[in-house]
Amino acid sequence: MAHLTTHATALQQPDVPDELLARPFQVVADLSQLCGPPAGMVRVPDDLADAVLAGEVDVTDSDRCSLLYQRVLLQGSSTLQADVLNRERLGRLWPDLIHDLPSSVAQVWQQRFPELIDREATWTS
Repeated sequence: MAHLTTHATALQQPDVPDELLARPFQVVADLSQLCGPPAGMVRVPDDLADAVLAGEVDVTDSDRCSLLYQRVLLQGSSTLQADVLNRERLGRLWPDLIHDLPSSVAQVWQQRFPELIDREATWTS
């Protein structure tokens, strides 16, 4: 599995948060790598956990799953993204996630995966 560190044009814009400039974030090479569970419980990795999001998350709970996905997209390695994120669920959550992510992060994901922009995309392999 390829590990890609992203420093796209989007990261050079003035609204990029300092934490992204200090620590490049990773993005999977292909959405097909996202093999997280489509339903059930997912353990929140310790380095992403806090008082708001800890323990396990039922990925069918849209609010909690969105928070988990937001943290994994922003802070997770490409390996963690592949293990936790589910391609179909990401597609369904994306229209809401882009409002909670820094615009530069959402932009990088949409540049790499234009299908995220199309809400009518077919999310089955």
